Amino acid sequence: PVPSFRELQSRCGGVSSSVLAERLAELREAGIVERADDGYRLSARGAELSEAILVMAKWADGWHPPATPQS
Repeated sequence: PVPSFRELQSRCGGVSSSVLAERLAELREAGIVERADDGYRLSARGAELSEAILVMAKWADGWHPPATPQS
């Protein structure tokens, strides 16, 4: 099921409706999300982006900065 505006607002920690509406409009304009009959969903391009972000997140989870040499 696709999340409705109110569900998205709840998932985003109760962000104001005006901010969420503005962000959704930006994401729609960029082709990342699209309006569905009962809410919002990722577009095909958004799904590709999601996959790329998940790969980067997995890499980041395993990355540790190099130890700083002690003087």
